Amino acid sequence: MKRRAIIIEGSAVSGQDKLPGAAVDAQSWKKYLTSAIGGAWEPSEIELLSNPSPSYLLSRIAAMSGDYGFVAFSGHGLVVAGTTLMCAEGGLVSEQQLIANPCSRLTLVL
Repeated sequence: MKRRAIIIEGSAVSGQDKLPGAAVDAQSWKKYLTSAIGGAWEPSEIELLSNPSPSYLLSRIAAMSGDYGFVAFSGHGLVVAGTTLMCAEGGLVSEQQLIANPCSRLTLVL
């Protein structure tokens, strides 16, 4: 089974207070995924994005391929009219944009 994980940390987004806990969360997700209980992922299967722009983040999501994808986000976000939005460097990214990837199955943690 081919799998890919993207961990997104948005601890330092312009116009928002710095969230040092978001960087800690991202490292904790990576540590969990590489542990036996987290699935014993190989480090090469995991990509950590720190404060990405919306366009870069979406390009990495679009490049995901495989049988299973895992995306986790820690940082600033909001809900508008029932849509969850993440604050990225320079704009917002919706949950719908994150689930639009080529993986057969996906877990999304926001």
